[in-house]
Amino acid sequence: MISAEVPDARILPEWRNSMRSQTSSMSFILCFACKIYKILLSGFVGLGEKYPGERKTLGDHIRAVRLERGLRQREVAEQIGVRRGTINKWECKRGEPRTRDVPRIIEFLGYDPFPDPQRFEELMRIWRMRNGLSARAAARLIGVGEATWAAWERGVMSPSRGSRDRYFKLRKV
Repeated sequence: MISAEVPDARILPEWRNSMRSQTSSMSFILCFACKIYKILLSGFVGLGEKYPGERKTLGDHIRAVRLERGLRQREVAEQIGVRRGTINKWECKRGEPRTRDVPRIIEFLGYDPFPDPQRFEELMRIWRMRNGLSARAAARLIGVGEATWAAWERGVMSPSRGSRDRYFKLRKV
């Protein structure tokens, strides 16, 4: 448009995408016989089509919060203490976070993404995940075998009264 009006003028587009401010900017460098003018056009572009509509997995929660805060996967990875590729894997549903990473994920999110447990076995599993414990570590704390703990979480077996008491006592600590 400008080049049609001024024969020796050139328009050089220069794209910048600034997620921090949630704006997409397109700047033009106008060259008029050795004088350079820069015009910046910007506006709100939203969070994009990659924003998860429904947060079902921890990866969905991470992606949503990351996009809301305008962070890159590399920055999130540094905060959580994992590699950038790991964040990508979680967000793309190609893997689930390790149990030991869950407490740092909750800290990054600023909220607990787990639903309120409805049954005792869900309560045990979510408590274990929130605390970053493996089934083996949780079982040792209660004083039972790993297979027993796993059976409790699956709902195949119910803990004895003594085991339940030790579990609830441990939760209060």
